[in-house]
Amino acid sequence: MNIFKDLEIAIFSYNRGKYLKNCIDSAKKNLPGIKIRIFDDNSNAPNTVEYLKSLGDLVIWAEESNTSRHGNLYSNMQLALDQCATKFLLLLQDDLQVIRPVNQQDIANIKAIFSDPNIAFLRPQLMKSGDKEKNLSLLRPSEKLRAYTPDSEYKDNTYGHSYCDVVLCDVKKLRNNSWTFLNIERENQIQAHTIFRYMPFMA
Repeated sequence: MNIFKDLEIAIFSYNRGKYLKNCIDSAKKNLPGIKIRIFDDNSNAPNTVEYLKSLGDLVIWAEESNTSRHGNLYSNMQLALDQCATKFLLLLQDDLQVIRPVNQQDIANIKAIFSDPNIAFLRPQLMKSGDKEKNLSLLRPSEKLRAYTPDSEYKDNTYGHSYCDVVLCDVKKLRNNSWTFLNIERENQIQAHTIFRYMPFMA
């Protein structure tokens, strides 16, 4: 049985073939059988292009070049959302990795968190050591959901607890609210803060 039938991964790539391979290998190892798509921002480094071509239909190439600071990242994120055929979508950058096996209990926790009609984003990252003390002063652990949630009413939370670019999304909620990815992370945080409740932090 494929426990990941409700989840797919979109990986955003640009000229970092070695990192991208590590990212894909880690996802295949720890989420076996999951659907993976790579959205590449018109890489031109030979080793990256060679690796991307070896992946065949898994790769979606950007339709045009973009010289802005983030390139086509946010338009590719929107494309990933628009094309997603599962309930949940994990957005990853090519220099990240899935560091442990994801099991049936993890999937159950994800579904339980998203059962709240006002939660559309879930942060799946480890807390960075430099941010951990600050985060733990603002978040409280939920043993039931194996997640951290803000300690105050969600409209009083910082924008950073509303959205981040590496995130697990509830696809239906985003579509029902006509979500469109904007071109700066901060703008997406403000948008999410306006529409949804806080973004829990996975334990």
